[in-house]
Amino acid sequence: VLLLVAALMRPLLNRPGKELSTIFLLDISRSISPEFLNAAIQWSGEAVQKGNPAHARFIGFGAQSAVVERAEELGSLAVYDGAAVESGDVQPGAIDQSRTNIERAVRQAMTSFRPASLRRLVLITDGHETEGSLDAVLPELREQGIRVFTVPAAVRGEGDSWIESIEVPGKVRAKEM
Repeated sequence: VLLLVAALMRPLLNRPGKELSTIFLLDISRSISPEFLNAAIQWSGEAVQKGNPAHARFIGFGAQSAVVERAEELGSLAVYDGAAVESGDVQPGAIDQSRTNIERAVRQAMTSFRPASLRRLVLITDGHETEGSLDAVLPELREQGIRVFTVPAAVRGEGDSWIESIEVPGKVRAKEM
């Protein structure tokens, strides 16, 4: 009797298919080495050719993100340096390279997968977020069954510096510094 009732309810089991949907998220912010960026674009294109997923998309991101269908298109995305641009001088849809919002890019990737497929996200970044929080979206990735693979990006070394520590005296008198 229970089986008859269950059959009449027409239950559906929604399981991902065996087709693979892969999204490559590539950090194109100013902190990434241009040489690494070119190599990552080439590598992601080759990975799609060799792996032959049923569906693949590429997303370049900084403060904003843009979806393209082929890896080679990542190199021609419109970009600008938000720290150096006057308002009004920005091409519509251009990506601000002075900031990095990994959370926003991941959220866009989550909507770019093919439905009813095995979902894989390849995140290529130096991990330096200046906006958003990747931690905020991690539970959603887990709930949706999206596997994330990370590739550490080489950072630009020109003009950057690293401050290991700063020491200051324990007591400072007024007007001493």
